[in-house]
Amino acid sequence: MNEHILVITDDENSELVRVLLKQKIIPITRQSLQSAIQLMRHIDFSAVVIDKIHHNVDTLEFILNARDFSINTPIFIPEKFFLNNEWRKIKKLKQVHVYDNINSIIRK
Repeated sequence: MNEHILVITDDENSELVRVLLKQKIIPITRQSLQSAIQLMRHIDFSAVVIDKIHHNVDTLEFILNARDFSINTPIFIPEKFFLNNEWRKIKKLKQVHVYDNINSIIRK
């Protein structure tokens, strides 16, 4: 059975999406955190990956909302999205991983 991973990206043909497809992982893409949350309420994903989105979004708020109904789903967030204070809070949350390249997502 193929894994389904939610990829939040403004580029449905991003390098990450292409790599996941090559690994026989089915990426389901959404362009906003709000639409991702709506989808997560109905589908149990193997993982959620934030790829390319606007940098002015509240990543911590997204994680907390996602945890309301999907406590064990791993969430991967690019290292470049964090300010120091936010990183300290987020790295303490269960099943939240910060990545610096695509290969670190595939390994986990």
